[in-house]
Amino acid sequence: MMLRLEKLEKYHVQAIATDFQFLQSHRDAFCKDEVNGYVAMYKDIIAAIGGISLLWDGVAEAWFVLGVKGQEFPYRMAKIVKKMIMTMIEENNLFRLQASICSNDEKAVRFIKWLKFEEEGIMKKFGPDGADYIRYAWVK
Repeated sequence: MMLRLEKLEKYHVQAIATDFQFLQSHRDAFCKDEVNGYVAMYKDIIAAIGGISLLWDGVAEAWFVLGVKGQEFPYRMAKIVKKMIMTMIEENNLFRLQASICSNDEKAVRFIKWLKFEEEGIMKKFGPDGADYIRYAWVK
């Protein structure tokens, strides 16, 4: 099973199949500016997408969406997402990459910790549904 990284295009964000409600308004938010990220492809299927929004030189906010196909091989997905992150850090000369993770999403919390991001605090009622999120950051 071969996964490959490609530069993220707006149509990847619109086309990824998920097992959760990925609202059109959220998809549009990821596409409002220049898209800066990567897509993990399995054959012609979008397995995962990830990108960053630069806040200022050296600092960015990361986001990732795991597609239905990506769930079929979690170990390989973990490795390719790690490669995706390191590539974006290098390409953008980042010294800080931060991400917000829903506190109810146990898999995402375990995964962000596996990626060596450190917890910085709770963001009360941050989510679109009023859920608490946790701020994590990777700092060089």
